[in-house]
Amino acid sequence: MIRSGWSSATAIASVFNEEPIDYAAFAYDGINILTGAIEKTGLNRGRIMKVLREYQLKTYDGVTGRAYFDYTLNNLAPVTMVRVENGKFIYWQAPAARAMKAPWLRTANARG
Repeated sequence: MIRSGWSSATAIASVFNEEPIDYAAFAYDGINILTGAIEKTGLNRGRIMKVLREYQLKTYDGVTGRAYFDYTLNNLAPVTMVRVENGKFIYWQAPAARAMKAPWLRTANARG
Protein backbone atom coordinates (compact mmCIF):
# COMPACT_ATOMS: atom_id res chain seq x y z
CA MET A 1 0.00 0.00 0.00
CA ILE A 2 1.68 3.22 -1.15
CA ARG A 3 1.37 6.32 1.00
CA SER A 4 -0.14 9.27 -0.78
CA GLY A 5 2.28 11.91 -1.91
CA TRP A 6 5.03 9.53 -2.99
CA SER A 7 7.04 12.10 -4.97
CA SER A 8 9.06 9.47 -6.84
CA ALA A 9 5.87 8.13 -8.38
CA THR A 10 5.34 11.49 -10.05
CA ALA A 11 8.96 11.56 -11.23
CA ILE A 12 8.70 8.03 -12.63
CA ALA A 13 5.47 8.88 -14.41
CA SER A 14 7.00 11.96 -16.03
CA VAL A 15 10.04 10.02 -17.33
CA PHE A 16 8.30 6.84 -18.51
CA ASN A 17 4.86 8.28 -19.34
CA GLU A 18 3.12 5.75 -17.09
CA GLU A 19 2.46 5.27 -13.40
CA PRO A 20 4.79 2.86 -11.57
CA ILE A 21 3.29 -0.44 -10.44
CA ASP A 22 2.42 -0.58 -6.75
CA TYR A 23 5.21 -2.99 -5.94
CA ALA A 24 7.83 -0.51 -7.15
CA ALA A 25 7.36 1.25 -3.82
CA PHE A 26 8.69 -1.80 -1.95
CA ALA A 27 11.84 -1.71 -4.04
CA TYR A 28 12.08 2.03 -3.38
CA ASP A 29 11.94 1.48 0.39
CA GLY A 30 14.50 -1.35 0.23
CA ILE A 31 16.92 0.73 -1.81
CA ASN A 32 16.52 3.66 0.59
CA ILE A 33 17.46 1.43 3.52
CA LEU A 34 20.45 0.02 1.64
CA THR A 35 21.73 3.34 0.27
CA GLY A 36 21.32 4.88 3.72
CA ALA A 37 23.62 2.18 5.12
CA ILE A 38 26.14 2.69 2.29
CA GLU A 39 26.14 6.47 2.79
CA LYS A 40 26.80 5.92 6.48
CA THR A 41 29.63 3.37 6.11
CA GLY A 42 30.95 3.31 2.56
CA LEU A 43 31.22 0.26 0.32
CA ASN A 44 32.27 -2.30 2.91
CA ARG A 45 30.03 -5.36 3.20
CA GLY A 46 30.74 -5.96 6.88
CA ARG A 47 30.10 -2.35 7.85
CA ILE A 48 26.93 -2.22 5.74
CA MET A 49 25.61 -5.32 7.53
CA LYS A 50 26.46 -3.75 10.89
CA VAL A 51 24.36 -0.69 10.01
CA LEU A 52 21.51 -2.87 8.70
CA ARG A 53 21.54 -4.79 11.99
CA GLU A 54 20.63 -1.51 13.70
CA TYR A 55 17.10 -2.20 12.39
CA GLN A 56 16.76 -5.25 14.66
CA LEU A 57 13.61 -4.81 16.77
CA LYS A 58 12.99 -1.39 15.23
CA THR A 59 10.77 0.01 12.53
CA TYR A 60 11.31 1.84 9.27
CA ASP A 61 8.74 4.30 7.93
CA GLY A 62 8.77 4.29 4.14
CA VAL A 63 6.40 4.98 1.29
CA THR A 64 4.80 1.55 1.79
CA GLY A 65 4.09 2.25 5.46
CA ARG A 66 5.83 1.03 8.59
CA ALA A 67 8.08 -2.04 8.40
CA TYR A 68 8.79 -3.96 11.63
CA PHE A 69 12.05 -5.92 11.81
CA ASP A 70 12.85 -8.87 14.09
CA TYR A 71 16.27 -10.12 15.27
CA THR A 72 16.98 -11.69 11.87
CA LEU A 73 15.80 -8.58 9.98
CA ASN A 74 12.63 -10.24 8.72
CA ASN A 75 9.89 -7.71 8.09
CA LEU A 76 7.07 -8.40 10.54
CA ALA A 77 4.82 -5.64 9.27
CA PRO A 78 1.12 -6.43 9.27
CA VAL A 79 0.07 -8.47 6.26
CA THR A 80 -1.78 -6.46 3.65
CA MET A 81 -4.09 -8.43 1.43
CA VAL A 82 -4.69 -7.38 -2.18
CA ARG A 83 -7.08 -8.27 -4.96
CA VAL A 84 -7.64 -6.81 -8.40
CA GLU A 85 -11.01 -5.29 -9.21
CA ASN A 86 -11.60 -3.62 -12.56
CA GLY A 87 -7.86 -3.53 -13.19
CA LYS A 88 -7.03 -1.77 -9.88
CA PHE A 89 -5.43 -3.08 -6.71
CA ILE A 90 -7.76 -3.12 -3.68
CA TYR A 91 -5.95 -3.39 -0.31
CA TRP A 92 -7.01 -4.41 3.18
CA GLN A 93 -5.20 -5.66 6.26
CA ALA A 94 -5.49 -9.26 7.37
CA PRO A 95 -7.71 -9.51 10.51
CA ALA A 96 -4.84 -10.51 12.83
CA ALA A 97 -2.73 -7.59 11.61
CA ARG A 98 -5.24 -4.97 12.74
CA ALA A 99 -4.75 -5.95 16.39
CA MET A 100 -0.94 -6.10 16.21
CA LYS A 101 0.72 -4.07 18.93
CA ALA A 102 4.48 -4.05 19.41
CA PRO A 103 5.51 -1.48 22.05
CA TRP A 104 9.12 -2.72 22.00
CA LEU A 105 9.60 -1.42 18.47
CA ARG A 106 11.35 1.88 17.89
CA THR A 107 11.59 3.83 14.65
CA ALA A 108 14.89 3.80 12.72
CA ASN A 109 15.87 6.19 9.96
CA ALA A 110 17.62 4.88 6.86
CA ARG A 111 19.47 8.13 6.20
CA GLY A 112 20.79 9.19 9.51
